[in-house]
Amino acid sequence: MVHASEHQLTYVRALDEMTRQNIMDTVELARALRESVRNFLLHLNRVEADLLDTQKALQKQARYSAAIREIEMAILELKFSMTRIKESLDVTSIGKLSSVLINPYNLSEILKRVSLQLPAGLAILTGLTVEDMYVYYTVANVHAVATSTSIRLFIDIPLKAVDRYFQLYQVYSFPFSHKGIGQFVVKDETFTYLAVAENRQFFAIMTPYMLSKCTRNVYTVCPSDVILRTAGEQNCLIVLFLGKMDIVLKKCKRLVLHEPFEPIWIRSPDSSYWVYSLNTPQQVTVQCRTAVPPPASKSNYQLTLQGT
Repeated sequence: MVHASEHQLTYVRALDEMTRQNIMDTVELARALRESVRNFLLHLNRVEADLLDTQKALQKQARYSAAIREIEMAILELKFSMTRIKESLDVTSIGKLSSVLINPYNLSEILKRVSLQLPAGLAILTGLTVEDMYVYYTVANVHAVATSTSIRLFIDIPLKAVDRYFQLYQVYSFPFSHKGIGQFVVKDETFTYLAVAENRQFFAIMTPYMLSKCTRNVYTVCPSDVILRTAGEQNCLIVLFLGKMDIVLKKCKRLVLHEPFEPIWIRSPDSSYWVYSLNTPQQVTVQCRTAVPPPASKSNYQLTLQGT
């Protein structure tokens, strides 16, 4: 009985030692686990901080990239603007007005203000809408003056006056058959252009050389030294234009053509008719289209023409 009790006591003591060791191991394990968790949390905090730093760096990089792209776009726009300004200055250097330096809207507003200051008898060439500005870009002469801070443009635009606005006619002298002498006669005129004022009270008689001094674009602008003649002046071209045939016979020189001349054919500006002068009969073929509904047909006719 005593032996059994001692054996049981030994067993209980061994069990207590084992339990105590297990508790110590558990405590040690808990301490190690706590230390591992703390280290893990510290490591996790460092990783999170690194991620935040990386995110901030990426955001900065994105901002830098966006800023660089904006700078690149600004540089491209600046290069384009400088190229346009250079081209416009090249145009200005030859005396023409560039729409880059003064756009059509601004030019229209400037000319509207100028038109209000014009004295009586003078007017702007044409309309002042933006659509009409191409005329002024064509006829304007520009002088540029550079200062330390700017470029000043002096723009010369012709004005229209009542007695200085003309329609220009080119004069053709056609030989015509004179029945009295049986030969062809032509009016001998050295001037080949006749400028007629709107009121038909003033005229200017010009040669090709005189016309070459004019600037010919949308409008033909001539120097102001052109001599004006009145409607009452007995000049051959003027009286011919006014239909004063009794004076034509006195004032127009005529030249007798003793030799055959080359046929002369001149088509009207609107291509609606021909003016001709022939010293021998010539046959021409006229093609006519029928006005009836399709199928349309063509008819050819032979005509014999002679004279003027």
